[in-house]
Amino acid sequence: APTEVPAPTEEPAPTEEPLPTEEPGINGLPQPGDASGTSAPTELMNQITTVEQLKAALTSESGHYELAENLTFNESVRVVVTGNVTLDLKGNTITQNCGANHDFISIEGGHFTLDDSVGTGKILVPAKSGYGIGLNKPNSAFTMNGGYVEATETALQVNASNCTVSITGGTLYSPKRYAPVLINGAGTNFQMSGGTVKGGSGSSHAIMFSPSSDTKENPVRFTMTGGIIEAEKGNGIFACKTSVITIMNGTIKAPNGTALYTDANSSEKAPELYLNGGTFESKNSVVDLEDGADCIITGGSYTSTASNVVEVSTAESTLKITGGEFSGPKSKAAILLSSGVSKDQVEVLGGSFSSDVGDYVPEGQVVQENQDGSFDVVIDTKNMVATTAGRGYKTVQEAVQAAQ
Repeated sequence: APTEVPAPTEEPAPTEEPLPTEEPGINGLPQPGDASGTSAPTELMNQITTVEQLKAALTSESGHYELAENLTFNESVRVVVTGNVTLDLKGNTITQNCGANHDFISIEGGHFTLDDSVGTGKILVPAKSGYGIGLNKPNSAFTMNGGYVEATETALQVNASNCTVSITGGTLYSPKRYAPVLINGAGTNFQMSGGTVKGGSGSSHAIMFSPSSDTKENPVRFTMTGGIIEAEKGNGIFACKTSVITIMNGTIKAPNGTALYTDANSSEKAPELYLNGGTFESKNSVVDLEDGADCIITGGSYTSTASNVVEVSTAESTLKITGGEFSGPKSKAAILLSSGVSKDQVEVLGGSFSSDVGDYVPEGQVVQENQDGSFDVVIDTKNMVATTAGRGYKTVQEAVQAAQ
């Protein structure tokens, strides 16, 4: 068997640091139940039964509040959150019937946490030009642990820089507009470990990353370790400007579109994709790389029902695959390069594919055809005598040099 040479310490795929924990609280405010606060958790708990109580609660400096019954706003209201506030819907519904081209709940430097301890709570903004929750000043934060938020335009949007978003549960849904989740703020740190983001039949995408003042030094960072992203009509994730997207687990579904689509309009501001796991399903190509987007795939399941699985559409983009399962129709390619894209931009060291990917396999690896017609890329153990970083080499010296 080939001699294994220790691989060099490679730069790992970006993993996001935990959302910052201000001490004490956000903007110096105590976290609900935080020992640094002046009130005990039981004193922070308040029952909300009227519209006026809800407005007062969300605009308070801090607190953990519970919705005790359904509430309806019949006039245009923008509730501004500047403190550190938690709202438990407790299975009840808040309805904002009047849209006015602004967010119903606007987070402006504060931290708003949405919970639903019962499981059937909702925030609904059904009016025309209705928006749900927005982060509209720098360093704002939103945590969603439960509940259902639906708005005609966007359920959640980030319009300011250096904000943080954490979704651990609940559902964000929009039937139309660009996407139920729209990230416009540069430097946004967005972590998703659970919950669902779903775009309806009128939405172009489920999540759209389009920072208005994007730079390589301050990109949007999105890390997914669980949950579901689904687009009924369009794309699952649309990254059109500077962003670093890391998928560790979870499901992205686009039954009528592309699961992960990039279009930066500039190679200098192209997204970076690190796909280490998860399930990706789409009708069109599962991953489409355009305008200089770079993608490293180390694992996961990628299935297209009607098209090529991974497409490299522009000459500036690169693709490296070391693992994963890639499945598409027999008449389609597991990897397709558009005209003008060089084979040198693609390297395949491992994985299982529905079509032969031998054109992209370097020396040291070999393609094995399976009885079911799939193709596996593995190390060429018959002709290679040493390996490092999952790649075979003819001599130990070559492996050592590659490891340095």
